[in-house]
Amino acid sequence: MCKLETCPCGDTPNSLIIAEGKSLRYAFVYGDCCNEWFIEFKTYNHTPESDESMVNAITAWNNAMRGY
Repeated sequence: MCKLETCPCGDTPNSLIIAEGKSLRYAFVYGDCCNEWFIEFKTYNHTPESDESMVNAITAWNNAMRGY
């Protein structure tokens, strides 16, 4: 896995967890550090367990605005 940005809780997650959204087009990603901060991202119709979705999740995680 590539480098992940720090979570707003202050820790850097070791891995990301993807949860299904209401449709196949969107899913949620959160870090294994606190499980409290999550973001929604586009899956581009890939299943949440696919490699393509993990790439999209990592990109969304690293590019998300943080308020610290």
